[in-house]
Amino acid sequence: MKVVSRRLAFRTRVRAGAAALAIAGNLVTRTGHADPASDARVLFARARAIRLRGDCATALPLFRHTFEIYREGLGSLRNIAECEEEEGHYASARRAWSDLGQALVTRTDARYDGWAEDSRLALARLAPRVGRLAVDVVAPSPDGGRIANRDARVMINGEALAPELLGIAVDRDPGTYVVEIAGGPETRAELGPGDVKWVTLEWPAPASSRALPPLSGPAGERANGRTGDDRAIVASAWAASALGAAALTGAAIGFIVREHAIDDIRSGCPNFQSGPCDPSLRSAVDRGRVATTLGDVFLALGGAGVVAGVTLFAIHQKHVGHFSLVAEPGVLSAEGRF
Repeated sequence: MKVVSRRLAFRTRVRAGAAALAIAGNLVTRTGHADPASDARVLFARARAIRLRGDCATALPLFRHTFEIYREGLGSLRNIAECEEEEGHYASARRAWSDLGQALVTRTDARYDGWAEDSRLALARLAPRVGRLAVDVVAPSPDGGRIANRDARVMINGEALAPELLGIAVDRDPGTYVVEIAGGPETRAELGPGDVKWVTLEWPAPASSRALPPLSGPAGERANGRTGDDRAIVASAWAASALGAAALTGAAIGFIVREHAIDDIRSGCPNFQSGPCDPSLRSAVDRGRVATTLGDVFLALGGAGVVAGVTLFAIHQKHVGHFSLVAEPGVLSAEGRF
């Protein structure tokens, strides 16, 4: 986003400059050997020392450079995710946590034990803190409809948007976004936590453009006279999916408590299946039964919620031009042009 405070901008430049000097100093002090792992260890140690002093803003560029030169070291990626979150860059933090979770799929190092779960929890924790912004460019067609223009150069807060991201809802930090076509019209979008907004820019189509099916979502509503009912379906689908995910989490907790209760019974009464046990184990038995009941109930609710959410998304798919389910580490999400 554009910086609105000169003082904040100056402080950011100072921190970025300090980080650049640190990187340059590291390059100058190398002894001529080309060992990425050794270089990464030195740079990582310097970045960690800076972070431990409470200066994540200066440490971030160092962690990024460390990860660029040695991508096997996932500690840099985790520090990037944590620092981005600490700095309030929730969208960037969520992407870093997602990258970490994907990288851990093929890693079995003991030092990374528990990191996949940390990634899953971070993705869930940060989801309501970010917004999602989709941008599309359309132009009038000879038959009076709309055609997509994929050749337009779209800028968001002065930065170019990759053409392949047109029409895709992308995680963004809450705030004000200026969306424009280079040399053409612009519009502003206010994005709050949890918001999903679509910006459609109208621009003359190039000669090579081909006619596409009528657009859906806000653009389609203007072009085809559609109503906003689809948004209610999407909201219901997300709510059902969230409820299902929460219930499945409750089921998992219930089954974990049950296993702990069974372990307590086994340790206090190894022959509990064939003989009487000490009455003091009654509390463990009751705890196991309650946990089993709750686990079964939450499992049923979770399954129903997920099925309902997927069904609603499938219904909505009939009215949209693009829809997909995305599986991140421990998270099921849906993306589409609504």
